[in-house]
Amino acid sequence: MVIDMHAHYVPPEIVKVLEEHPERYPGVKLTRTPEGGAKFQFPETAPTRPAMPMLLDLETRRAWMDQNRVDCQFLAGWLDIFGYTLSGEEATRWSRLLNESTAATVAREPARFAGLATVPLQDGEAAAEELRVAARLGLKGSMIGTWIAGKDLDDSSLEPFWSASAELNLPVAIHPVYAGGGERLNKYGMPNIVGRPFETVLAAANLIFGGVLERHPGLKVILVHGGGYLPYQIGRLQRGYAVDAAARSKTKLEPVDAARALYYDHIVFDPRALRFLCDLVGADRVLLGSDYPFSIGDLNPLKVVEETLLTAAEAEGIRAANTRRIYQLQGDQHAS
Repeated sequence: MVIDMHAHYVPPEIVKVLEEHPERYPGVKLTRTPEGGAKFQFPETAPTRPAMPMLLDLETRRAWMDQNRVDCQFLAGWLDIFGYTLSGEEATRWSRLLNESTAATVAREPARFAGLATVPLQDGEAAAEELRVAARLGLKGSMIGTWIAGKDLDDSSLEPFWSASAELNLPVAIHPVYAGGGERLNKYGMPNIVGRPFETVLAAANLIFGGVLERHPGLKVILVHGGGYLPYQIGRLQRGYAVDAAARSKTKLEPVDAARALYYDHIVFDPRALRFLCDLVGADRVLLGSDYPFSIGDLNPLKVVEETLLTAAEAEGIRAANTRRIYQLQGDQHAS
């Protein structure tokens, strides 16, 4: 059994809704490229990249899954269209459309797909309520960005969402949504290569130093892309905690312990890095992911698992068992 817990999906239904009923979501503008690709625009932002066809096409996705021995894939949203600059009310309606459409896709093929929710984090209370709705729809957790229209993840307004995630036992996958660094990153493809891993460690540091993990001990947080730079610089975070009173001002949970309380996908590409990650946090906290369909992702996700010096139990955990346990997958359709 192989489960891919990190992949992105744009339900074709949302494009149809925006084309046929644009008045329902006035803050979301849909345009088409000359080739027919869909671009989305939200308040105070530039239009998105065209949604690549593989984000919407399930037939191509199934073929890739078969080729790569992936039995089940989690369908999470495309970060470009999470809509964090929408008004709170419209963001809730937009998230509901995304979640209902994703849940409908999963319901048609429950043996092949599971779903993750999008939530309107510009309003923490609304995000908590939408998470409860998503749970009733059968979605298994959420995926959120690292930065919410100017707010870091330790912002007090997000506390209702963290509380609900812990209460419902629904894991939160954190995905970089903005590559900081400005003009210095605008060459050599560095927004993806360097910027996004930096965003992940920045988000993780805010969760740790901001006391979020300590306040919500039952919270399950998954850092994608192997945790960005966090596992490989955990000694520096630990050193900073020891010597800087500001780093200790909101939490007693030391960074090294916090790192071992988090979960990670396995997208590090290098067997040495994957072995290090497993040694640092425990192989039982590492989940298989692909970042499908993006080329920067690991589109041959089992290769690095097979090339890494892992025990049979560790490898089986990464392939599927850890994801089944953490996301509480039930039933024969997700049996390992």
